Amino acid sequence: MKKRSPMSTRTNKGAVGALGRAALITLLFGIDMAISTTGHAAADFAGAWVVTKYSPELITSDGKSPPLLPAADSLYGQRKALRAQGDESFDIVASHCGPPGMPRVMMLPYAFEVVQNQNKLVFLFEWNRLYRRVDINEPSMNADDLQFTGRAVGHWDGDTLIVETTDIDDTLLDAAGMPHSAQLKVTERLRLLKDGTLENRMRFEDSKTFSAPWDTVVSYRKLPRGTQVREDICLDRIKTTPAIDEKKYLSYPK
Repeated sequence: MKKRSPMSTRTNKGAVGALGRAALITLLFGIDMAISTTGHAAADFAGAWVVTKYSPELITSDGKSPPLLPAADSLYGQRKALRAQGDESFDIVASHCGPPGMPRVMMLPYAFEVVQNQNKLVFLFEWNRLYRRVDINEPSMNADDLQFTGRAVGHWDGDTLIVETTDIDDTLLDAAGMPHSAQLKVTERLRLLKDGTLENRMRFEDSKTFSAPWDTVVSYRKLPRGTQVREDICLDRIKTTPAIDEKKYLSYPK
């Protein structure tokens, strides 16, 4: 797999930002999608969302540390120690505004918008105007431009969208520096709860990094109708503010 350099990442972000929301949707879905953005899906996830709680470190769904193998655990410990000292040079996201990868992009404390139809579901992220595409019921055949988020294929199981993502670039799983290998597979189960929360139950499988598969749960609250997911270009402000503002999710309207 190719690894993106900070400079190539910067160019890609600028191109995406210049497209604008409507043009990007049309590019990803085709001309009809600019008119109709839902329909024929088992559940309607369309709208703007933000995480209900942000954490820089991943934990399992039962509140424990993930089952890292010794080498990965040692590396993770070293990175956490560096971060505690204010040294985030190991993290391309914090140091160069690089793509956060999967599943980290789904855990940022910044808003995102979901646009969907019967064939695709796209996440449009406020942070650096990144996007992630999920192809429904068909293989992702043209995803080279989405390498940092991997190749994602989904299918509906009742009102739950199950998404399997593989071929994820060499990124970090969380802000504290949790590693993974090229064998990483992330399976998400996305569903709307009765209170309107969007639940994302993730399962991690990577035999070179973890001693066993494990799960975590991330939830999102829907932002009020009409909320605009604005563009946040990290490189424009990184000299004065952190690349990731850990409390940003608290600033969105209720």
